[in-house]
Amino acid sequence: WLRAASLLAMAYLVASQALLDIQGWSSTAFGFAVLLAGVMVVGHHYAMWRLRLGKWLIIPAVFLSFCLLRCFSGVKDTFPLDVFIQLASAFLGGIAVALALKAGVRFKELVYAQVTSSLLQIVLILSGVAPEPPPGEDSFRYAGITGNANVLALQLTLGACMIWVLPRKAGVLPCALAFGAVAFALAVTG
Repeated sequence: WLRAASLLAMAYLVASQALLDIQGWSSTAFGFAVLLAGVMVVGHHYAMWRLRLGKWLIIPAVFLSFCLLRCFSGVKDTFPLDVFIQLASAFLGGIAVALALKAGVRFKELVYAQVTSSLLQIVLILSGVAPEPPPGEDSFRYAGITGNANVLALQLTLGACMIWVLPRKAGVLPCALAFGAVAFALAVTG
């Protein structure tokens, strides 16, 4: 059960960072989040681990409710179901990964999943698979290689911060790769 939780947590991290904005793959992260939450609940039910959610969960639940109300307000560029899936995936997946860490999933495994997602994200941007304009378009001057520089730069930087939270547990190689991901984000987005 712990191995299944570990693999699902790793798969969720990769899908939520690298595949969330790619059409047809956006619900993959939500699927992994639901599976991971299910494994955590079943493991708790059969006393494989003891999990407890604190009162702190009220704050993200209120924030999620506010965001869900806004996602159905009729913004022209987005489809409400896509926004709902992204928000639900982030909320449920974040809690499930935190519970998996409490249950005994090794931090280093999540670090390598984060490194993998960052590298995959860079490859998708450079290969033109990601939903961003290719290098050389007019938006390049203002947004770098990506259409929205904030998305790529923030995701890679937040991923690096997750690795650097515990640098001794993460190891030298992941820390160096995370630094490289941030350097790439700065180079292509400004």
